[in-house]
Amino acid sequence: MNSNSLIQVILIGGIILIAGILVISFVSVPIDSGGNVSEKTSGPYKLVNLTHSSFSYQELEDNIKSGGVRQDGIPPIENPVYLTAEQGDDVLFDSDIVFGFNDGKGNVFAFPQYILVWHEIVNDNIGGVDISLTYCPLTGSAVGFVGHFLTIETTFGTSGKLLNSNLVMYDRDSGSYWPQILGESITGENVGQDLEKVQLFWTSWGKWRDSNPTTKVLSENTGYSRNYGSDPYGQEYYETGAPFFPVMASSDLLPHKAVVIGINYQDIQLAVQKYVLREHKVINTNIAGENITIFYDEDLNVARVYKSKINDINYAFEYINGKFVDTKSETIWTVEGESIIGNLEPIVYFDVMWFAWAAYYPSTSLIIFE
Repeated sequence: MNSNSLIQVILIGGIILIAGILVISFVSVPIDSGGNVSEKTSGPYKLVNLTHSSFSYQELEDNIKSGGVRQDGIPPIENPVYLTAEQGDDVLFDSDIVFGFNDGKGNVFAFPQYILVWHEIVNDNIGGVDISLTYCPLTGSAVGFVGHFLTIETTFGTSGKLLNSNLVMYDRDSGSYWPQILGESITGENVGQDLEKVQLFWTSWGKWRDSNPTTKVLSENTGYSRNYGSDPYGQEYYETGAPFFPVMASSDLLPHKAVVIGINYQDIQLAVQKYVLREHKVINTNIAGENITIFYDEDLNVARVYKSKINDINYAFEYINGKFVDTKSETIWTVEGESIIGNLEPIVYFDVMWFAWAAYYPSTSLIIFE
């Protein structure tokens, strides 16, 4: 998607209230004004709850917009070629952004942002599992999906469409549309089906390589001729300004491009700014009645999100002298959630720009430290 096709001036319609029923027309719904925010204090922080209702599948479909390119005009990588870590050092700077993948079975990969910005999807079979690694530059979101739902095995392509300025994928079995942030089909015969997510860590090449010396790294040998040394969106887009395309809901609690850690667990959503976690190192919270802990991984500059219950015992954690320590037994835990007590179960999350998270999840909670 080139810059010219992206930068389009789109007038955002309003909200029509008829007989007490909200009718959304080319929607842009402010969700944190006019009393639509509730607050409660939980420990050292405040939970601010955005209380606009979510959208129907029909409303989501009705708000799909053209991104200015045809289907697969942003071509997914279908037969990825990988380099060793040593070879990666010849082409990558330590500061280059990569999306790290580790399946826990010895399959470790890095996907450079400067390549994925031109392709958005990598379809591969890793450890015998079909996986699509996805990145949407417009919303700053990277997440992987298992290419299996119901009895269907599939890969994904780029539809050329956007929803809430976010990549809309299509599956090559039915052609159904799957917005990346939702990871859920909103059109066709598979409406309502969820994809299994896999964790991608948004980090730098130097940090990922140092922590994962056996990693492989996606090469520029993609089968396409692209200017991999440049970014078609420009650095300024990622830091300031409004989204290029209209969104279905908006919030001014944070700047549009603020990076949040987005967690969607049991259909309940929670967000916290990444820099806030970096400052506090550990956050204990509760989602859908279940205790959740978020660790800050300093080695990778990423979050680690876990269910904090083992053997029916709930744990809370503190960060003491560079260690994660539970308050119940004072046991030390690794950032990978491991200890002599047992292992915490991870929850998939992803980094994402605030405007996109609030647009898809207009009833999300946001952690704000006082």
